[in-house]
Amino acid sequence: MTPQRPRSAGAVPNTVEPNVDHKAQVQPLYAALDLGTNSCRMLIAQPDGAQFKIVDSFSKSVQLGVGLAETGRLSRTSMNRTVQALRICSQKLKQYRVKKMRLVATEACRRADNGAMLIRHIRKETGLNLEIIRAEEEAQLAVISCAPLVTTDTDQLLVVDIGGGSTRTSLDRFG
Repeated sequence: MTPQRPRSAGAVPNTVEPNVDHKAQVQPLYAALDLGTNSCRMLIAQPDGAQFKIVDSFSKSVQLGVGLAETGRLSRTSMNRTVQALRICSQKLKQYRVKKMRLVATEACRRADNGAMLIRHIRKETGLNLEIIRAEEEAQLAVISCAPLVTTDTDQLLVVDIGGGSTRTSLDRFG
């Protein structure tokens, strides 16, 4: 059984049906996309006070890293699956007219001899401009994403980001 995050922690987003009237939206929309070793995930959100309201989301297992450890390269099949998933993301970004976004690729693209080539191919096929980020930045983003779960009386925080191709740990001391 998969463990569930407690709703009281505010860590479970409330998904809103994607049939929103886009022209009536006053607040800008923001998007975040993470292309990892196994998954492609994207959130589109709108500011709602001090938080964000999820407008749409996408998650697809692309298995980009299949065979990478043995060959040092991303396979043509896994790259095709990835481009197909990113075409859907591109359509959603256009549908919602998202202007502010961060699109990142992580361990599989960092490690693969042909990772940069895939990023160029994605740009050509989908119009999406993904950025391969360093492992340190990936760890920093994981810590930042946990900020809503930290209270003012937290002395220490251990964040473990378990990815398909990498695991990052960050220990922060407060006070």
